[in-house]
Amino acid sequence: MVGACVKGHRLVLISEPISGSQHQVEKATDSWLKWQLIVMGGVVVLVAIIVDWLNYRSEVSTPETERDFGRRKFRDCVRRNMEVTGARVAVKILKSGSDRGIKDYIAEVKSLSQLRHRNLVALIGCCHKKDKFALVYEFMSQGSLGDHLFKDRPLLPWEKRYNIALGLGSAVHYLQKGGNQCMIHRDIKSNNIMLNENFEAKLGDFSTARPVDRTRGPEATEAVETIGYMAPEYVQKGEASKESDVFSFGVVLLEIVCWKCVLDSELRERGLNLVQWVWEHYGSPSLAGRGQFSLRWRKKFLEVVDTGLCKDFDKKQAEALLIVGLWCTHPIAASRPTIEEAMDVLNFKKKPPKLSTQEPR
Repeated sequence: MVGACVKGHRLVLISEPISGSQHQVEKATDSWLKWQLIVMGGVVVLVAIIVDWLNYRSEVSTPETERDFGRRKFRDCVRRNMEVTGARVAVKILKSGSDRGIKDYIAEVKSLSQLRHRNLVALIGCCHKKDKFALVYEFMSQGSLGDHLFKDRPLLPWEKRYNIALGLGSAVHYLQKGGNQCMIHRDIKSNNIMLNENFEAKLGDFSTARPVDRTRGPEATEAVETIGYMAPEYVQKGEASKESDVFSFGVVLLEIVCWKCVLDSELRERGLNLVQWVWEHYGSPSLAGRGQFSLRWRKKFLEVVDTGLCKDFDKKQAEALLIVGLWCTHPIAASRPTIEEAMDVLNFKKKPPKLSTQEPR
């Protein structure tokens, strides 16, 4: 080893060969440093994964909904008509990457996890990843009532139509009276009424459903329902209630009888919607005198029944559906029937009421 002094500092120059033991020490030191870097890198990656997972969990779940998500959770998003335990299923994919999609997903899982009824579409399971949300339902082979109403499908015979009306009424009754908590759907419409292979009606799409206190009045919420099916107080004030669901139920009853959309294009050209058009034909039942409606009045009133049926329908049932439909769509919420009163008329436990002789505006 040779030494030299540079400005007060000793500069050491290596001139002798390094021994074998020194090589081993340097090699061991390099190896230890490499392992330290690998471990540190692994810790960083693991922490990042944990943070990402926690963020994801906070986006799609809360402690209140853990039980709901655990009902039947699929690992991957499934395709429509896939086989699950030998049964066909339908899959609803919600919008990803938005707060609304996450909220709708959570709301629908929570709502349907608490509900069990033959006239509600059954939720089989769910699947959620950070950017994908899927709900798996029982498969409804006949599509929606809206498909039959508004698309080129064969007309449904009267018996099936009346049973669809009764099935929908049964679903609404269960939501308001049959469960542990009153539930308002907030989007009852033909496109959300699904039909199975026997044309039994099942109400679906609970992404907007909300539980309410049975003893309290309407609650102000964001209006989410479809134009034409919305009660006036819901449109004007955003007040959703049992009564606003009854209004939507009444609109669907009129669509079933008349086989027209509530916003039928031909009626709109005349400045009318379906409810107003039926009121025109209802006119004044006072022509009947006391006790019963007149045959002349009934003939005029039943002119609104779908002409595609070629008069092959039960006149008593048609009259009941039309009157209940108008009763349910009264513009004043307090003047509408309860769902029990409406169903009593449709099941012929009570006679149809005589409504006001003036069309409500």
